[in-house]
Amino acid sequence: MLLAMMVSTEPKFDIIAGTSIEAINGTMIAGSKNDDPAKDLEDFWMEIAESTYNILPDTFSLDYDYQNNQINFKRSSSASLNAAFFGIPKFFVPRWINWVGINIITRMIIPCYQ
Repeated sequence: MLLAMMVSTEPKFDIIAGTSIEAINGTMIAGSKNDDPAKDLEDFWMEIAESTYNILPDTFSLDYDYQNNQINFKRSSSASLNAAFFGIPKFFVPRWINWVGINIITRMIIPCYQ
């Protein structure tokens, strides 16, 4: 949202800096080859998100609400576990996957989910 607003005012940057995800976003903005860096950035993150493995299912639990005296069904996303265990294909592969034996198992499991 902020980037879209900044792009609409057409600012010129001498330096773009950031740490962690901001550094990746800054790189995408600075390296944009067309007139719409906000669209390039959105396309980049959508491509990453759509390539994510979904091997481990989401977890569900019961959560008791003491104020209303009722039990609620709670869903917890497993996206971070899937990313940590199996990586994100167009972004990174965890180092442990390359250990002997694990690579064979991963080659058998992951292609089923692509």
